[in-house]
Amino acid sequence: MIVGLLSWWDENPTWLVRCVQGLGRFCGHVLAVDGAYESIDGSYAAPASAGVQAEVILAAADAAGMALTLHRPNQPWVGDQIAKRNFMFRLADLVCLPGDWLYIADADELVVEVPGDLELQLAHAAEHGFAAATVEQSDLPERSLQPCRRFYRYDETLRVEGGHFRFVVGGNGDRRLVRGDELAEHVEPAAHIAGLRFEHWSELRTPARRATQRAYYRRRFDEGLEE
Repeated sequence: MIVGLLSWWDENPTWLVRCVQGLGRFCGHVLAVDGAYESIDGSYAAPASAGVQAEVILAAADAAGMALTLHRPNQPWVGDQIAKRNFMFRLADLVCLPGDWLYIADADELVVEVPGDLELQLAHAAEHGFAAATVEQSDLPERSLQPCRRFYRYDETLRVEGGHFRFVVGGNGDRRLVRGDELAEHVEPAAHIAGLRFEHWSELRTPARRATQRAYYRRRFDEGLEE
């Protein structure tokens, strides 16, 4: 089974519907986790999104015939993206079995192409020992293409350490980096899934939302929380 992990907060409901519809083309279950990061100004006043956003996710998942687990927190995520992502990985422990794959998604990432042989490609990746797989990312409005790691073989030790972009598996003796800065450190190679593409709509957000995003990352860097 492929399990989608959808992270969102204060998102355009239309984007949420389209995002879930895309996941419904290949995921059997989606774990949708709401919530603001503590490092965002005003996060304690509005830790969760407006209720309509949860409602449209529920309706879209139901229309796609996809199982849904939805979490709305009552406080912001202390530890920001790292804490939220690790919560999602541990939430996956409740629904995943060995051999399953996780697909990571944010609400501004809309899947537009899915290959008919996706499960076969993932099976081949697992047979060859890959713990991760890339897909094609198309950044709007330029629509430039680049590979992006979005599939991860389910592992009960999968977690985020250090920067929000660094995923590891294993323990102290067999710790392996499956996502990170590939120019600066050793990262395990990933398979490539041909024919799966998502559009990244981050640059199409409102000016206010983009300013919030920039302020968040600036604060994390200033406080030494990102490497």
